[in-house]
Amino acid sequence: ATREPCQFSMAAQERPARYALSVYSPEPDRVACIIRDVTEMFLIEQELRLNEARFAALYRLSHMDDAPEEEVARFSLHQAVHLTGSTVGYLLLRRPDDDKARTLIYWSHEGMDDEDAPPPPPGRLLPKPGEAPIRRAEIFNHPVTDFPHPADGHAVARHMLAPVIEDDRIVCLAAVAEKEGEYESTDLRQLELFINGMWYQL
Repeated sequence: ATREPCQFSMAAQERPARYALSVYSPEPDRVACIIRDVTEMFLIEQELRLNEARFAALYRLSHMDDAPEEEVARFSLHQAVHLTGSTVGYLLLRRPDDDKARTLIYWSHEGMDDEDAPPPPPGRLLPKPGEAPIRRAEIFNHPVTDFPHPADGHAVARHMLAPVIEDDRIVCLAAVAEKEGEYESTDLRQLELFINGMWYQL
């Protein structure tokens, strides 16, 4: 037995609760355990890290004036996926000055190389005949069958959408998906921030 405490950290099944455990032996054949709720400290540290990452990404985005359109689009999508805790993202661009409505599709997914042929766009992102077009950013914390995962085609458990609208026309549509927990309004703001920043940079 030892009187030196052993320190542990533990995550509750219902996120984002966090606990710190200190276990020690005050005397032979005796064990004491102290549990502290450190959730508030954990959330503050997490928010600080997120703010630092967001500032660094926005700073880089603001200095990409001479970067090719594809580089700006991919960087913005990767950052939107990362900063929202997602694992997959999708970006559709339509240039309003293109008579042929040229559509560019980008994917961001762990394990997918840029050289890989991109999967077809999720049906949920493109309005079906008779459907009203998407007009605002939305959160979907439930499975959607017509938004298949690019890796194996299973329906993603949750996702978010954010459009950029010019002259009453969608010129950019982005989605991120497969966050471990539910998406929140702060995640949606991150997605809107980067997609709008990207569009103004193009």
